[in-house]
Amino acid sequence: MESPFTEKYRPEKINEFCLPDRIQSKLEKLIKKKDTGHLIFQGEAGNGKTATAKAIIQLLVPTNNIQINGSKDNSVDFIKNMSVKGMGSALYGDEGKRIIFIDEADGLTEKAQMLLRVPMEEQSHLCNIIMCFNDASKIIDPIKSRCLVFNFNPNPLFNEEEEIKKKLLKRFTNICKKEKIKLSKDQLSEIIDNNWYDVRKMVKMIELEA
Repeated sequence: MESPFTEKYRPEKINEFCLPDRIQSKLEKLIKKKDTGHLIFQGEAGNGKTATAKAIIQLLVPTNNIQINGSKDNSVDFIKNMSVKGMGSALYGDEGKRIIFIDEADGLTEKAQMLLRVPMEEQSHLCNIIMCFNDASKIIDPIKSRCLVFNFNPNPLFNEEEEIKKKLLKRFTNICKKEKIKLSKDQLSEIIDNNWYDVRKMVKMIELEA
């Protein structure tokens, strides 16, 4: 059975993502250094946070990472055993620093986040953490201060919506060509506008026309 478009056309390189240039350029520099430091990706659901984090992992440390779903695995004991011990047992291998990725980190309690503070500093030479939050208010300040924070929501002051829409239109036009889907640019623009800013849903709407 063929993979759904959301998987089939999941970007694998940072320059394939429809991100604001202010985010894309900085991430490209971090990847070039092969050391991201601790990162927080925040913003609305569906805007590429998780896919970007997974792409970074595959580019830098495909076999030296731990991935956690914070909405399910969020107890203090689990975070202590997986994240804290995972940082403490990390070794600097051929791929570089281990990356611990906590998706849907909104689900972590304040106590669970507090557990990460000290090891994030003491083990930063061996391990980086990437955390994705839909709700920025759920991030405690001590964690935020230890991370580079990227807000994935388009900034209206810099006309980022139009910037991203142009990138999405180009990406979706290429998908339609590969899949021989007859959707005009106006129709694709309508899909983008009607589902703003949930890229997963946009891709699913295009797949319905296949």
